[in-house]
Amino acid sequence: MRKKNMRIVLVLTLTALLALMMAGCGKQEVTPRQTADRFLDALQSQDEDVLKKVYAGGSVNLKESLQGQKDDAGADEIEDETIKLLMDKLLDFSYRTSDEKIDGDKATVKVKITTYSFGNAFRDFVTDYMSQGMSLAMSGASEEKLSKLANTLLQKHLKKLTKKDFEKTVTLSLKRKDGQWIVQKLDKDSAFVDAVCGGLITTFTQYANQLGQ
Repeated sequence: MRKKNMRIVLVLTLTALLALMMAGCGKQEVTPRQTADRFLDALQSQDEDVLKKVYAGGSVNLKESLQGQKDDAGADEIEDETIKLLMDKLLDFSYRTSDEKIDGDKATVKVKITTYSFGNAFRDFVTDYMSQGMSLAMSGASEEKLSKLANTLLQKHLKKLTKKDFEKTVTLSLKRKDGQWIVQKLDKDSAFVDAVCGGLITTFTQYANQLGQ
């Protein structure tokens, strides 16, 4: 074969290979499971920009939510310390996604959450506070003193949470919108929120039911 023909064959071969490589580099749709991973990572890092892209509820600013529960009359340094401690613990969960299922423009992804047993810690906190707080209240203690006691006790029980011994598998629902999978909005008392909060929602519900009886 002449050198000229060889060069033509070589050019055509390289062109074909380049075309195949470019086709392989085409943009691929992010899967529901990958979207769930992005959502969970963004939740842990409190990345508002990513959350707005992958979550139908927009942002999930836990710090603002917790600070919104503060009583301005009793808000002080110890309360800020409690919120920071709780935030650090809440966002320290581990997760593993699996079992992706797609049905048209809808999908579900299983998520196994591993975290601290916040429900048990809250139960122990209530027991302590009811005992010590009752004595203080009967002695005429101010709301400021009662608030300080509550924060001190809550911090004590949060610091005892050193082992992630709470596990729960929940389901995230997603929908495809404009060619992109989006995690659907979660109710504040959903199974997912309860899992991330280490059974705290379940404990709250149990106490509410008891008080309602």
